[in-house]
Amino acid sequence: MSERSFVEKPFLDQLAALGWHIIDQGQGVPGDPALSLRMSFREIILPDVFRDSLNAINQTEQGQPRLFYTNQLLIRTCGDRADFGTITATDEEFFFPWKDIYPEKYRKFVAPLGQVREQETLIQGMLPKETLLDLVRTCSVFMNAGAKRVKVMAR
Repeated sequence: MSERSFVEKPFLDQLAALGWHIIDQGQGVPGDPALSLRMSFREIILPDVFRDSLNAINQTEQGQPRLFYTNQLLIRTCGDRADFGTITATDEEFFFPWKDIYPEKYRKFVAPLGQVREQETLIQGMLPKETLLDLVRTCSVFMNAGAKRVKVMAR
């Protein structure tokens, strides 16, 4: 089973069912996991590759604002696993799976692959539009963590 059919397509289908507009650019997704930096489809992206990518995104050049700095959160998903963190989360320890689907009305859905995995729990629990807006409005703050200013999101 390809990464496209096991991870990405179910993710997009589930978001579409929640009313999100989807622009699917899935053509050309590698079918071989080795081409997507994974040893298998069930392995999370290598932490060092992910950290290097985040550092590249967040570098500033000659005082210009950071790219994606205003984004509230990042969602990582691969195989059965899915977790989230804020854009300032650069280490594995700052990413967490979403634990529960609430409000109750979002618990009733058809799981794209016939089972509820971390990915489905995160989508149904965190990404309904009103829930996401509530998180952004009331549950995200900036705070100082040592010498850094970080964005923190409720979990």
